[in-house]
Amino acid sequence: MKGFFIRLVIATAIAAGVWWLIITPFNRQPLPQAQFALIVPALNFPVALAGELFYPERGIALVTDDGGSWCCFCSPAMMTWRQLRIAIPAYLFVLYLPAIIRFIARDRRLLLRVITGLLIYAAGIALFSDFLGLVRESKWFLILACAATIAWAKLAPELRIAAMILVLLDGAWILRNIDALWRGTSGYFAHLATVVAAVATLLLLVWLIEHCAERLQILHPRVAHDRDDGGAAA
Repeated sequence: MKGFFIRLVIATAIAAGVWWLIITPFNRQPLPQAQFALIVPALNFPVALAGELFYPERGIALVTDDGGSWCCFCSPAMMTWRQLRIAIPAYLFVLYLPAIIRFIARDRRLLLRVITGLLIYAAGIALFSDFLGLVRESKWFLILACAATIAWAKLAPELRIAAMILVLLDGAWILRNIDALWRGTSGYFAHLATVVAAVATLLLLVWLIEHCAERLQILHPRVAHDRDDGGAAA
């Protein structure tokens, strides 16, 4: 718990510092304009990426040069609140990222599942991407990542089922809202069926690839015989 609070303080300080740099006029900046153009967008990149994932909840995205258009009619206090409420969790995740990577790397089977899942996602986006671009694709990434995390987690079956149902229902609601806004379509159950099919397809493909690799002895023997108690197809 101590580590969490330390990371939270650091994330808050970074978020506040970056926001101060963004709103401070150039004649009062501690950074020359050339350095500002390189450093601040790089520091704000995790926030911009989080904004793509959680749109319409987002902060300023300097990497796309949208300036003040992200919050046209907001007061300064509202702009600060909207930036910090997504920036702090984004930087907190970045600070936890090394620990997450170490955890995944220690579990060879989980690492292979994550890599396989990412490749399947990339192939799916390449085949089925549409004009909505990053807005819809990022939501699909979030839904599939959450579903895979739950499916591969070592949880009690009833908790896993309840969490998966919540992800499917919420994922369909998110996609329905996006399509209602951009396309004028709002059939919830059609979106729910699409989400269920996509999640089932991802988990089934990962399971098939994993077990084919074991059958063909592509995996290291220790991995091939390390029977999973989470189960991609559970």
